[in-house]
Amino acid sequence: MSEEIKSEQKVKKPIYKRWWFYVIIGVVVIGVFGDADDEEVASDEEAEAEEASEEADTEATEDEEATEEEATEEENGDEEEQQTYSLDDEIEIDDHHFVVHDIDTATDIGSEHVPHEASGTFVLLDVTYTNNDSESVRMSSSDFQLVLDDSTYDSDTGAIMRANQEGTDTGDTFIGEQVNPGSEINSTVAFDVADDVAEDEDLQLKIDVGIFGGEEAIVDLR
Repeated sequence: MSEEIKSEQKVKKPIYKRWWFYVIIGVVVIGVFGDADDEEVASDEEAEAEEASEEADTEATEDEEATEEEATEEENGDEEEQQTYSLDDEIEIDDHHFVVHDIDTATDIGSEHVPHEASGTFVLLDVTYTNNDSESVRMSSSDFQLVLDDSTYDSDTGAIMRANQEGTDTGDTFIGEQVNPGSEINSTVAFDVADDVAEDEDLQLKIDVGIFGGEEAIVDLR
């Protein structure tokens, strides 16, 4: 009987000495640190995303600046290639030499009995070409175009042949003419254009010397 009384009178263990108390504490601690880790991971991800966004913005800005710089360089290059010449100027492109001596207009060319009439007005240009290269060059009437504002005008092959048969001693033309090194030809280049185009003060000649390296020369005709 006394033993039962003693057993009943035993003092209960404090809660901090019970095993399940520490289990609960451990779970709480793990939860706290887990939340902290999640917050740290989220923070790191946000920082990485922000850094990636900044890098993308920087790259986009650099690409835009590079594009603008390339466009400026191309414009400057075009301006350098588009040097403008005047009548009687010597146009030197590598080893190839042009001179546009004079401009004239006419409504018909050729012989008196068989005239070649223009649909508008003929623009007649007196041009000399000298080949200072080491190889022969085949000239073409398509190397020459009139330019007015944004419009271009091709030469007239039939008018070129008539003009040179009538007006030159040699009969040279720029129609498939083979020019050997050290040689030159003088020819009239003819264009059949509208009357107002023929008389325009801003009319220019474009010499496309692509066969010599892809360059062009612009000549003010008035």
